[in-house]
Amino acid sequence: MGKDAGYSRWKVLASTSCALVGAYYIYDLPAATNKPLESWLKVDPAEYQYALSFMYTIYSIPNIILPFICGFAMDRIGTTAIFVILLALVAIGQFCFAIGVNLKSLSIMYLGRFLLGIGAESAGVAQSRITSNWFGSKDLALALGINLSTARFGSVLNDIMSPLAATWVSVPFAAWVGFVVAVASFVGSLYVLVPQRSNSVRTEIAGADDGDASLIPLVTGEGDLTRGNTLEDLQPFLTDDVPVEGSRTFLGKILSFPLMFWQLCIILVAFYGAVLPFNTIHAAFLQVRYFPNDPQTASQVMSIPDLLSAILVPLSGAVVDYTGGRITVLVLCGASMGIVHFLLGVGLLSTPIFALIVLGVAYSFLITTWACIPLIVEEKQLATAFGLATSIMNASQALFPMMVAGVAVAVVMYRIDREGLLCRVGSKLTV
Repeated sequence: MGKDAGYSRWKVLASTSCALVGAYYIYDLPAATNKPLESWLKVDPAEYQYALSFMYTIYSIPNIILPFICGFAMDRIGTTAIFVILLALVAIGQFCFAIGVNLKSLSIMYLGRFLLGIGAESAGVAQSRITSNWFGSKDLALALGINLSTARFGSVLNDIMSPLAATWVSVPFAAWVGFVVAVASFVGSLYVLVPQRSNSVRTEIAGADDGDASLIPLVTGEGDLTRGNTLEDLQPFLTDDVPVEGSRTFLGKILSFPLMFWQLCIILVAFYGAVLPFNTIHAAFLQVRYFPNDPQTASQVMSIPDLLSAILVPLSGAVVDYTGGRITVLVLCGASMGIVHFLLGVGLLSTPIFALIVLGVAYSFLITTWACIPLIVEEKQLATAFGLATSIMNASQALFPMMVAGVAVAVVMYRIDREGLLCRVGSKLTV
């Protein structure tokens, strides 16, 4: 690989990694400012629980189909310009949200979250597509891990800074800080527009033509998928028997995906069904159960999973890249997350810190699921595959927050574990 090619791909990785920091920061801003935001809006507690959950539901609604459509468009017309436009939409969405907070208008806040959802999720698809295009299979999970790790620092900053800004200054100030972070991320993304020799660089990095690029092992010791399998070996459904014309159509691309891809989508729904709804209520949960009237301590403790995952994701990606065992990792992640959610839900722990540490480690290996997609889907279909997986995940996420709100209203002290069941289902599915 040429020196310029090596430098270029790491510069592009730095740009795409920083680009989603803002989206991650503002995604959980309502949850991080949970109690102060409730006091600021001065709405009924039951109404507020549904309003808070709807901020996440309306974020997910456009992404039931949009990332899939954007992924298909990226495969056909290119990714970088769409990537930057989507990140601009993220900043515009947060601008509307901040205006809504200032005016205490839930409608304007919902509009901002809707625009944020349109931009952020599809930008994540574009980020994965760009990264996959620049990195060969040997370093792909590491590169995707760096992407996620950097973005998760946005979540960590939000967990720490937003409650402090809301408490020390005001809730509107915390919302405007989120807007500044989103604009900074947008500016950082502009480097991807610089003309790059992406096609030739990717060929050098991969070390072979697309037709005989080797794939990383998904599991070891069981003989299912091993190093040296080619794309054709791993995709019996994508052979010369499939009509070429059909594979080029919108529906043809979907039907050409192997069974393993759909299994991964089910795992994503189960895992993120455990992670994201918990993030919606964990600030209030920690304050009610462990840190009454101490939102600052609660905000510091709730940042533990995001902080650990931000640090460990590149390492976990590198480990999986070179050792394989992805299926085993997914089973362990599901089992550990299920146990932790159960212990938190039934109140058997005197402190949540150890449980949150386990969650942080498990979160860091969730990238394994996404890193499997380029191994089982053709390179020319990657954006469509990432988009479809994101769409399926968001379809579930449009429902889960409202389910959590109903439970939160009915069971004020959160005495049952809303997400533990989904997490345990995830561990079973991975088996």
